[in-house]
Amino acid sequence: MKNDEKIEKFTKHIFDEIGLEKPSSSFVENVMGEIEILGDTRIVYKPLISKRVWFIILISCIALFLWSAINPTESAIFQDIKINVNLNIFKNLVFSDTVIYGISVLGVLCIAQVLFLKNRFDKQIEAL
Repeated sequence: MKNDEKIEKFTKHIFDEIGLEKPSSSFVENVMGEIEILGDTRIVYKPLISKRVWFIILISCIALFLWSAINPTESAIFQDIKINVNLNIFKNLVFSDTVIYGISVLGVLCIAQVLFLKNRFDKQIEAL
């Protein structure tokens, strides 16, 4: 205890000797000027997939659809490929109406949440 009191008296003496520093009269103006300079930087939104790439993907899908509509599946490219897909995997699986309604509502709410969050994040980006 006595040692703590000595340390406390010593630190009080040191702080009294040093005194308080006073900032310059233009301190607030300097800080606010720096904040204004830093505040001018804006975050520019740049999408991961540009409009040009989306356009190329769209054109490719349309071209593939038109090509598959014009050429039957027995064209030279697909003659050797035989795909056997068994879609009867879930033939014994039966869902009640309540489950189907629940899954449907869940899907709609998930889509609504994605749209809501996208709008919220867009507003946050605009605020920056």
